[in-house]
Amino acid sequence: MQLLIRLILTVFIFSIAALRLSAQSLGSSADYNISPQDSSTGRSMFVDVHKVTGKIVYIWNDLDSVGTTRDIYCAIYKNDMTPLVSRFRINKNSGNEQIYAKVKVNQQDSTFVVAWASNHSGSYDVFVKKISLNTASTNYANVKTASESLVNNITAGDQNVPFLTFDYFKNELIVGFRDQNGTDGSSTGAFARRFNYGAFTTINNQFQINNYSTGAQHLNSIDISPVTGELITLCQSNSAAETSNYNVIKRIFTYNSVTNNYDGQTETVVNSYTTGGQINPWLVINSNTGDYLAAWTDDTQDLSGYGVYSKIFNKLHTQTIADFRVSNATANNQLTLRPVWDIFTNNIVYFFLYSVSNLSTLQYRIFTYNDQANTITAVNSTDQSALWNGSSDINTYNYYASNFSTVYNPVNQKLYIAYDRYRYNVSYNSTQSNGKARVFIYSNPSISAITDYISYAELKTDLDGGYYTSIGNKFYFKYIEKYNQGASPGTVLNYKIFDYKRNVLGTASLNKVYGVNYYSVDLRGIASLNTNNQNYYTLEVYNDKGEKSILRFKYIPEY
Repeated sequence: MQLLIRLILTVFIFSIAALRLSAQSLGSSADYNISPQDSSTGRSMFVDVHKVTGKIVYIWNDLDSVGTTRDIYCAIYKNDMTPLVSRFRINKNSGNEQIYAKVKVNQQDSTFVVAWASNHSGSYDVFVKKISLNTASTNYANVKTASESLVNNITAGDQNVPFLTFDYFKNELIVGFRDQNGTDGSSTGAFARRFNYGAFTTINNQFQINNYSTGAQHLNSIDISPVTGELITLCQSNSAAETSNYNVIKRIFTYNSVTNNYDGQTETVVNSYTTGGQINPWLVINSNTGDYLAAWTDDTQDLSGYGVYSKIFNKLHTQTIADFRVSNATANNQLTLRPVWDIFTNNIVYFFLYSVSNLSTLQYRIFTYNDQANTITAVNSTDQSALWNGSSDINTYNYYASNFSTVYNPVNQKLYIAYDRYRYNVSYNSTQSNGKARVFIYSNPSISAITDYISYAELKTDLDGGYYTSIGNKFYFKYIEKYNQGASPGTVLNYKIFDYKRNVLGTASLNKVYGVNYYSVDLRGIASLNTNNQNYYTLEVYNDKGEKSILRFKYIPEY
């Protein structure tokens, strides 16, 4: 039986420099209602994607059945926006307000986490819950009855506005949040707490992100570099140690294995222009190179309301691109940047809001970053419009709010945006709020390589007690061809899959090159595979010299 095979190429096999956008626009797009028919009040939409299966996870806060308080809700879609799981509630503790929800999909397994702030017991605290993304075997109606984990260990006053990142090096989850109780000694401070992701238990107490504590430090973005393993944080701060106005503050943390804690470096001001306020920063890391960008809103620099700016650093935290204005236009207000970085072309799509009289439309501009010459070039000479069916209906009256989010899906090369659709009357009272999604076809000719997001099994010479688990109905493994062309290694790699009785279930031949080769096998192509999650299977790989490599794996179907 021949298996359905898809060869996953690595960045070593093709030239990144040769891949560029073929057009100045993102291509066609479509809108989808995420809030169900019985609700038109979904707010604070957030989206993330499982970059192996392509599943899309949306979350938002919504009125409860009585219509008096807010709870956190979720929906899961296929990458073509076909619903997999309709609206289900996340939080167990209800009553009063559950708000500021965020979602993060774990790319190493089929789970995701949701964090939010709740005042069901009085003051606000931050909670988090881990949920399976295996839609075939999960009863999502029971998610709301499962216990949720308290993040902050200091509960006096209010702790809110969480941010999420995974540390795949140590299999940990890090939850950042804002503390408004003066725990850092003055006003609002930034804190984080670690979780052992497997056991989903806390590690140590919360630790302080901001070094300077006078004034207010609002945490806005947090992420772990997949290249260096460092924790990078961005805050907006008006600490007198920097200036009296808000500035974008970066701080780098390095894990200390001796103390089992993160050691923070000295804070640095990101923005070079310090007149007025620089607010709402956002961090994006290139998972291939470790380069990263900071993007923020400035209230004076473009001389006409708010403007949007960015800066790029390499993995050593050296500035490679100085502050630059993202938008071409400067009239009225441009604010709330949400960039998406395509690691295969080094193109960056900067989404932002264009606001007039507190009504906004989404716009974007595409840039190509050359990390060899340290240059940034605009693909679009003007700002591109991405109207919601022609409507100007996103509220940005509170510029601290994150009322849309973006994510790139490498499975189908599309950009997904979650946004909160508002219409406001002249007295600024909400008359409509409906959670929606918008999907763009990204005009990008590159292949949808996903090697940076998944764990590839290492082949062995002999079986041991370990095994590898399938991900998204696929089995991923890598093979290293150690014989160069002079030794005539050939171009074909053969393998067989056996069950525990040594029955051959499938055979196939794969193309290979010298060096590292990455492969995925679609296990749904083997009709005789056991689907009761009890049997283990063996993969045997043979090169041209007859040398055998072997690995045991377990197939867990997902649909």
